[in-house]
Amino acid sequence: MASTSERDHLLDQELAPPPDPQLDYGTMDDPPPPGPPPYSESESLRRTTAVQSRRYQKGLLEALPEHRPISIGLFAISDSDIPPPPEGWLEFVHPEGQTYFYHPEARIVTEANLRIPAHVGSITFWANQVHSLVAAHGIELQESTELMLELDEDGLSCRYYFVDHVHRVEFWIDDTNTEELDIPPVTSTGHLKNVLQQHYWNHVEYFPMHISLPPSVEEELVASLTHGCIDFMTSNLTTFPYTAEECQTFIKLFQTSYDSPRAKGYKNCVIARLWSELLSNYFLNLHGEPLARLSRTQQLLPDPDIQNPWYIRVIFTMFFDTPAQYLQTLRDLWVDEITYSSPWRKFITDMLQEWKNLASWAAVLLITALTSLSILILWTSSLSSFLTNLEQMTMIAAVLFSFASLASSVVLIHIHKFQKSSHAYDAAQYFRHAFHDSLGFQPLAIIFAMPWASFMWALISVAACVFLVSLRFSSVITQLIIWCLEIAVCVSIYAILQFFGKLKYLSDFELDMAIGAVRDFISTPWRVFRRRRRRAATISLPRHITSPRLSPRLSPPDDAV
Repeated sequence: MASTSERDHLLDQELAPPPDPQLDYGTMDDPPPPGPPPYSESESLRRTTAVQSRRYQKGLLEALPEHRPISIGLFAISDSDIPPPPEGWLEFVHPEGQTYFYHPEARIVTEANLRIPAHVGSITFWANQVHSLVAAHGIELQESTELMLELDEDGLSCRYYFVDHVHRVEFWIDDTNTEELDIPPVTSTGHLKNVLQQHYWNHVEYFPMHISLPPSVEEELVASLTHGCIDFMTSNLTTFPYTAEECQTFIKLFQTSYDSPRAKGYKNCVIARLWSELLSNYFLNLHGEPLARLSRTQQLLPDPDIQNPWYIRVIFTMFFDTPAQYLQTLRDLWVDEITYSSPWRKFITDMLQEWKNLASWAAVLLITALTSLSILILWTSSLSSFLTNLEQMTMIAAVLFSFASLASSVVLIHIHKFQKSSHAYDAAQYFRHAFHDSLGFQPLAIIFAMPWASFMWALISVAACVFLVSLRFSSVITQLIIWCLEIAVCVSIYAILQFFGKLKYLSDFELDMAIGAVRDFISTPWRVFRRRRRRAATISLPRHITSPRLSPRLSPPDDAV
């Protein structure tokens, strides 16, 4: 481990001069194999990117934990048996706990354990290979460049990339393409720059302890977070990846952070992670391009070929077209296969609350339907007719639909209870699994609508049973009253569904007109009633308080002659 003075000195120093073409690490028990300059083409040296780092997919421990003796004054008055890093290398510990090594003269970073001599030899060999390739292409590396080497498990192959701390990009010293590097397709060179800058900040996030970032980086990040905070607070369709509360928390943390040399690496890691997230968002929304996505629901890519077969249309109709509303919401949450955690969490939270309410209502209706069915069976046990069988069938249907609503609500709540706290990656995985190749989100929309549609069919079954029972009344007036009440209830429910189902298709002006029309329609009978009541009160006043202007000829008193 490097001494404290060495590390503090390294944190404050400028970038070292460029390395020599051939690296020599001096005295080592196991000297590195000589590199074969000039560079020989080999598939063992492969290009990689910072986002393809395998730091989170490492294997099991080579040495399992065991009990060990502790000598007198270990680490305090006596030195430990931990070997120092190889000559010329400095060891750092990432804030997450991962160690990495940095060579200030050669400007190389690696997570390989250089306390193992064989790893030092491998890193030396592959560093010489890379610099032979640089020399073969006649490239002069600037002082701001840095090489990352990642050994494969067998040690016989290596992955590499360069970063430039001035231009803040990731690059390689031979030709390649986005497909080979597993980079998503791009629309332009400027679009490609966004992803290469994102990779640079991923690199800084993984190796933050030995570099110094200029103050302008933090200032620009805080300015971006401030704009995103205001944008989120003033727009429902913002493309900013963080909520207003999260942005305010980030800004407050930067205002209270420290700038000491020991805290600089932690701050670099935080800044790099946020910049990586923002640049990933810039890449997805074509930030800086002529056709940038300015709204979360703005579609830039063509729709996939989605079929709408007859049975889907039948199910939508039988479910009162409720799946169509969920389908539109799901499409808005997955525009161009991009999703945001905040709208997804809000949608899932609303759905969970709706399913909980439906489960409660369905449970009450199920108990009521079961009780009514028992009474109906006892009441009609001595009767055997088509009407009796029809009454029992409708009530059984109400029981089954109520149970379907309750069961589907409980299952959906169980499946989605953890989604309300999920991140964008989890939401994207959810959408990818739920999206059907030929039907899109139509099956998922039908599943979401099942509790509500089943509950409505249960109510319809109960209403049908009441109608059939009313046929047993001998009084025609009683039958007409029951029928009129049922028709009024059905018409009211239909009108409500039709009105609010069309609200989302109206413009703001049309919506204001519609609400005004409904308000006038509701208030008109009341105004007419009040007008007639005032007129009746004025004309039918008692004689002893009648106004002379309305009745100038007063009747004489009873005792008048």
